[in-house]
Amino acid sequence: MGNSRSRRKNKNERDKMTNEATDKLEVTDKIRETDTLVVAAIDFGTTYTGYAFAFRGDRGVTGLRTAKTDRILRDDRVPTTVLLNEDKTLNSFGLDAEQLYCELSISEQKKYYLFKSFKMALFRGERLTRETTISDVRNKEMRAIEIFSLVIEHIKECAVELIKGSHAGLLEPDIDWVITIPAIWTDSARQFMKEAALLAGIQEANLRFVLEPEAASLFAREQVLHFGSGYARTLPVGHKYILADLGGGTADICVHEILDGGNLREIYRATGGELGGTRVEFEFTQFLIKLVGAVVYTRFKEEYTSCYIDLMNEFERKKKLFSSAQEKIVIKLEPALLDILELVEKETLDNIIPRTVYEDKLLYRKQRCQLVISKEVMEQFFNSSVNKIIEKLTKILHECEHDTIETLVLVGGYSESPFVRERIQEKCPIARIVLENDARLAVLKGAVMMGFKPRNIIERRAKYTYGFACAEEFIQGVHPRTLQFAHEGKTFCGLIFKKLIQKGQILKYGQKFTMSTNTPMASQNKKHEILETCLYRSTCESPKYCTEDEDCVLVGKIIRKPTSEGWTSFVATEHHLIVGETELKIKVIDQITGVQYDACLDFL
Repeated sequence: MGNSRSRRKNKNERDKMTNEATDKLEVTDKIRETDTLVVAAIDFGTTYTGYAFAFRGDRGVTGLRTAKTDRILRDDRVPTTVLLNEDKTLNSFGLDAEQLYCELSISEQKKYYLFKSFKMALFRGERLTRETTISDVRNKEMRAIEIFSLVIEHIKECAVELIKGSHAGLLEPDIDWVITIPAIWTDSARQFMKEAALLAGIQEANLRFVLEPEAASLFAREQVLHFGSGYARTLPVGHKYILADLGGGTADICVHEILDGGNLREIYRATGGELGGTRVEFEFTQFLIKLVGAVVYTRFKEEYTSCYIDLMNEFERKKKLFSSAQEKIVIKLEPALLDILELVEKETLDNIIPRTVYEDKLLYRKQRCQLVISKEVMEQFFNSSVNKIIEKLTKILHECEHDTIETLVLVGGYSESPFVRERIQEKCPIARIVLENDARLAVLKGAVMMGFKPRNIIERRAKYTYGFACAEEFIQGVHPRTLQFAHEGKTFCGLIFKKLIQKGQILKYGQKFTMSTNTPMASQNKKHEILETCLYRSTCESPKYCTEDEDCVLVGKIIRKPTSEGWTSFVATEHHLIVGETELKIKVIDQITGVQYDACLDFL
């Protein structure tokens, strides 16, 4: 019953159900270089967001321009901060949003919504749905998909304004859009971003998603990289390297090999986690809570939000410049925080510090409202992320020891931190570490470049094992009785996992995996039953059954209804699993009628 199953179970064959899966991989769709006139890319980051675009010139991609080009935005990338009006319409974005909000009185601020660094809501927490909400700086909630679509729409409008100003007569349908997403995101987070982009007015035919480390890898591959000591070159065919995209929210680490024609092959499945620069800010806030107490910290954050933002921006500036050569950093504290501390605790900071574990590691300069933080404490803020990044890099090198990986390319805003670079250079056992110039823009520029490339430029490794649910004749003592069911006078075992893709397997865009089934439906009571084709995924390499015990999750379903005359005596079906650029699609073809059913997988 190749997961085409009667409402209760799965599939069959002439007197017995047949389930044949082909090992042969077919490449579907004609894959070619795009003939796009202009590509616009949006790098929607946790801490910073920006866009860039380029026109196709006589010699390929020319004149790549960013948001800063005509001062549409203040910089190439601006803070991922959005200010919404009381009616939830967009007021402003980036630095403008922060400044406008901070200029409002406390009573006025309560009428607005201010969301900062909210992208990580798609990575952590409960199961993501279309109804998932995000809390703003004052804990007011709003549907996440509305916020994301508003931001994408705003960035799109900024980009269109600049693009149209550069090319008279250009229409929006002439623009292809590329949006970057972390490689370690779940399928539901990827689908969420797609639906947000569609709500923002981007047509699906003009929309493409690329993985952030892959975009950065493509960019790095075509640059002259500086290996130190004046040695510089591009990476040659056959070269294998690690690319670590260390961003604001996440660290995305992948291992690529350069193939003929400039294509890339993933050697090691992308890994990483919530190990970006915001982890340092989180550790700093935990430090503040230990220092002044949770009550004081919460009151300061909620009642003096603009002062809290100023304090965190002050720390962000110092964090970016910190290196192991510094013995201390100096933070300007907000008077409001100190006032609340005295009001609630009846004490001053200079009296509290000697009673904490930071006694000899902090110095409070009361007259200047300055806190001097020692090198040791500052390093602790970084360690929770940097140590885990180094662990992951070391693990990759150990598990790929036969692949001769000699180069590590660092990109992303967090990789520009002197301390992060120093620690990785000190601890990572690899021959060459390349510190990409302008690392924070590598993903954005690479995304524009990918928009002009064919979709099959990168061969990836499957994150999960995928297969259709099927049925076979029940074998006593072999199949579990819990999956036993009767069909057409015979006994079958349902929910058998018919594997098509194995975890870690190399996948190419357009590959098609096929399974053929033949289900007997001769009985009158079966003629009008609904048939289903169900796709499951598992973290196991070779699951036997589509059950929770084997960590299987239903990720896609096609429901087929019979004609008014009912099914024929046997329903011969082909089930296809097709590899997209960042998603899978399923297709079912009724071989008797020729009717085709398509479905994208719904993870929301």
